[in-house]
Amino acid sequence: MKSKSKETSKRHLRSLMTAVAIVVVSLLSPADRSSAAEAHSNCATLENQLKGLEAGQARLQKAMQNAAGEEKESLLQQIRDLESEIRRKQIEINQNRCHGEVMTWNVAGFPRSALVFPPIARAAKHPLIFAWHGHGGKMDSVAESMHFQSLWPEAIIVYPQGLDTKTNNDPNGGLGWQKEKGDDNDRDLKLFDAILATLRQKYSVDDTRIYTTGFSNGTGFSYLLWVERGEVFAAIGAVAGVIADSEQQKPTKPRALIAIFGTGTGTADEDIKEKTIRRAREINATGPGQHCAIPIGADHCTLFPSTIQTPVRKITHSGGHEYPAWAPDEIVKFFKNHQRP
Repeated sequence: MKSKSKETSKRHLRSLMTAVAIVVVSLLSPADRSSAAEAHSNCATLENQLKGLEAGQARLQKAMQNAAGEEKESLLQQIRDLESEIRRKQIEINQNRCHGEVMTWNVAGFPRSALVFPPIARAAKHPLIFAWHGHGGKMDSVAESMHFQSLWPEAIIVYPQGLDTKTNNDPNGGLGWQKEKGDDNDRDLKLFDAILATLRQKYSVDDTRIYTTGFSNGTGFSYLLWVERGEVFAAIGAVAGVIADSEQQKPTKPRALIAIFGTGTGTADEDIKEKTIRRAREINATGPGQHCAIPIGADHCTLFPSTIQTPVRKITHSGGHEYPAWAPDEIVKFFKNHQRP
């Protein structure tokens, strides 16, 4: 019975991929259709393919709501297969550097860089997302895994590049970010200030919709930015990171927070995670928690509402210290619902 279910899943996926290909071709001009193979590397073509895959994923997720048993298992497998296809397409888009530009600065005596994706959809003013890689990461690879540029075309997305940073876990140093105010002469706080100033000059930035998010060490830096530059942001997206002890009791602006944690091997102790959530709730003046919609792939979701419109949403999954494939979509949906007063 299971092999039959798997075969049905494969058949459904092949049908969906055929439908996506038809959608993509129909989006092209007649001249482009005659050279579809050559146009495959074109950014517009790649983005249309991605939209088709994401639309298919949304249909499957909707069907999941009323499914049960083997049908639900089959749909879940199709969603996972599509996630792999979506990830491959996102990698293609970023390898082609579609709309991306490497910008450079000299900050505190260091040459610095960031991969910046300008908005590709019209708006009077544009939201701005800062996305920080984890320790040992790179701006190119994190642009592939987070892919905010494909989820929010009206927004400006910036993926800064870290410098060698020594930690207790990596005494030899890896590319990363300062953990506390004063570390490394605040070179990364100064980088943030420099990038923000440049992007405000270059684009029409919506100052009520500036966001910061990251993974691991990048989340720690997002928390540092919340404490030290909190007046700038509308909301924070945190994946697998906590607020440093030295920043815990500092006066901090209330700002909406979505926090995503793994509970498996290699993750921080639960009391350390809860310490961060407790402090975030204190800052944001939240009430008791209530259940919220659980993303596919996650285990639990708790929303702590706030009378001052700065809720804390906590999502957990059974994985380890990792960046879940569903995290970017949840973060963007959360960001879209919050702007700075």
